[in-house]
Amino acid sequence: GKARSEAHGAAHGRAGGEAQGKARSEAHGAARGRALITSAAGHATVKTIEGMAATDGTLHPLQQAFMDCHGLQCGFCTPGMIMASASLLASNPQPDEAAIEKALEGNLCRCTGYANIVQAVRQAATSGTGR
Repeated sequence: GKARSEAHGAAHGRAGGEAQGKARSEAHGAARGRALITSAAGHATVKTIEGMAATDGTLHPLQQAFMDCHGLQCGFCTPGMIMASASLLASNPQPDEAAIEKALEGNLCRCTGYANIVQAVRQAATSGTGR
């Protein structure tokens, strides 16, 4: 059967598995477009932006870094940027700028440009709390 997302931070992706912003989730430890999640997830745990903050409401270090570095404006791309960044930091805790840009290349931001977003990922990596 089809999997259905009740997550508020996720939006319908575009055809063909291409994802923008909110339509990003993580399955098997890798950021993926939500259109690909149902086939990739199987019995895996699927994490969306709603699962990033602690149960007490404390923001995930990446979420806090995005706020601190002004890496968000309208918020449309933020969930996808954070999920892709979390996947990157899980596999590469100290990425250089090129690695960050490569990890984020599938997400489009039309508001901020990318300098503050890259800075936010570097801040999370530098603090060692990219969990």
